Amino acid sequence: MINVFAREPVFTLQKEIFAYQFVYRNGLNGSFPLDFANAQSDESRESLEGSQLGLSIDELMQANMTIVNLLPESLGEFSEVFTPSDVILEISEISHRPSSALLTQISFLKTSGFRLIANQHQLQWPEFMKHVDYVKLSITNNTPSEINQQKRLLEEAKVKIIATHVHSQFQFQ
Repeated sequence: MINVFAREPVFTLQKEIFAYQFVYRNGLNGSFPLDFANAQSDESRESLEGSQLGLSIDELMQANMTIVNLLPESLGEFSEVFTPSDVILEISEISHRPSSALLTQISFLKTSGFRLIANQHQLQWPEFMKHVDYVKLSITNNTPSEINQQKRLLEEAKVKIIATHVHSQFQFQ
């Protein structure tokens, strides 16, 4: 199995690096491998580092803030592996209203100091959104006026927008 790691920069409006989105792919699984970060599994560490890769988790996540994408079932271990000053959490694969158990885990992470990112389709769940610090909005799926409307609504809740799919200077402007 081939493992793919990438760090995608996330910029501020002033074009300064805000964070890096950590991208990990291992087959169909695109969630961050907590066993690698936790270094509790020698087999997992060996498969991720490999003889050719040879990178530690610190080397992969060395710069600025890192956005980590996790599956909901990995949340229980998350606070044992990372500290709030190192990462911003994006929970993937939530396509329907979150369960009360998931909301309890999210609430615990939030009160522990972690910052959270939601995706645009999650805006419809107020019980989830009350824990969120950032929302990802795609510029290819929204017009500038729709983004401005969302910005006004989110400012009231003190939630910031992370624009996605910005691939050119024209799109940035």
